[in-house]
Amino acid sequence: MINSVTSEEVVEHHREFSKAIKTKRFAGRCLGYVTPWNSRGYKLAKVFAAKFSHLVPVWFQVDLSRANGSGKLKLGGRHEVDREWMKRVRARGALVLPRVNLEGVGAEGLARFLGSRARIDELVALLAAAVEEYGLDGLTLETGGLPGMRIHEAGMTLLVEQLAGVTRVIMVAPPAHPAFGARRQRFDYGDLAALAGHLEGVSVMTYDFSHPGSPGPSAPLAWMERALEGIVPPNAPQLASKVFLGLNFYGNDFAGDGSGGPIIEWDSGSSEHVYRYVDGQGREHEVWYPSLGSLHVRLELAARAGVGVAVWELGQGLDYLFDEL
Repeated sequence: MINSVTSEEVVEHHREFSKAIKTKRFAGRCLGYVTPWNSRGYKLAKVFAAKFSHLVPVWFQVDLSRANGSGKLKLGGRHEVDREWMKRVRARGALVLPRVNLEGVGAEGLARFLGSRARIDELVALLAAAVEEYGLDGLTLETGGLPGMRIHEAGMTLLVEQLAGVTRVIMVAPPAHPAFGARRQRFDYGDLAALAGHLEGVSVMTYDFSHPGSPGPSAPLAWMERALEGIVPPNAPQLASKVFLGLNFYGNDFAGDGSGGPIIEWDSGSSEHVYRYVDGQGREHEVWYPSLGSLHVRLELAARAGVGVAVWELGQGLDYLFDEL
């Protein structure tokens, strides 16, 4: 399966998927993100909802910079709420926990906000009201860059504790083993242990390893393994069960110089497929894109570690990838 795939096979079969859309192949919890800018993701979420324990539509934002003065916090993105869509996916067993992006401040501003009990109370009240108004199953918190300190020493525990008293809470976190040599582990097993009792789960962003300045695989398997080792302590299945290992359904096309292709190859160093081709201007491209083979080995990793998975995002990727979930 891993070594025999060709570009012709992908083109011919990528839209095909099993009719057993309610059958789960992956035994662990499975979370899927959907975004307002990709309407196809909403459609696929309805088709494959039975494969997902949690669906996270990217709907809400709170601008924390308003807290610098006397301004009240406001919840943005209310116009994105789709009650009919929620009804459809819930009917197949998925919980809906929209993402709330806490934005408008950097690391220092976020730490300052989390140091104010009054502001935390205000934020929790705002979010609790939204949960009640829209009948949500919970919320997914993202800070857009966690502060450079231990998370549970930065007031995050208080925020999570209070919000968890009202509804389910999932937290989005960067991987513990950074891709680009940063020494600070931005979310580790100490943070997980401190917060796990209050959280529905932690969605770890184990993707975006490479970028145009350093092209390559999206999420090397060995890097994902190290990330899990930094977050989940050995012999701690209860903590492991709180983790959603990030899986990218998108790919990257990196342009460079040279010639070669078109050909799909299995990169054993990263356990990903790469497609190489030359464009009309003679530039060589490397396309790192998820395949049945790359997804399969990552689901095996998640199963061995006892963690769930989180797909970013539905509507990208190839339809037949859902057969692996």
